[in-house]
Amino acid sequence: MYDFSVFLAGIRPQNWLSLYNSIKDSTSKTFELIFVGPYELPDTLKNFSNVKFIQDYGCPTRCYQLGLLNCTAPYVIWSADDGVFLNNGT
Repeated sequence: MYDFSVFLAGIRPQNWLSLYNSIKDSTSKTFELIFVGPYELPDTLKNFSNVKFIQDYGCPTRCYQLGLLNCTAPYVIWSADDGVFLNNGT
């Protein structure tokens, strides 16, 4: 089980690895990262066991709902794929 889940509507796949790395650098807790959107998961993220991808062509609001439904951790955080988490934030 993960300590927390991060979910988002993914529309900028070129930013996804940066977001993943910023989360990893911000905490020592375990996390899962759930992308929901119309684009393919980049190859750079396909081998991470804590990354989930749900392909959906609906509006961003629906993508957020699908992401939340697939969270498995007791705490959840939504994000945007053009954001970053601060180093050592927790």
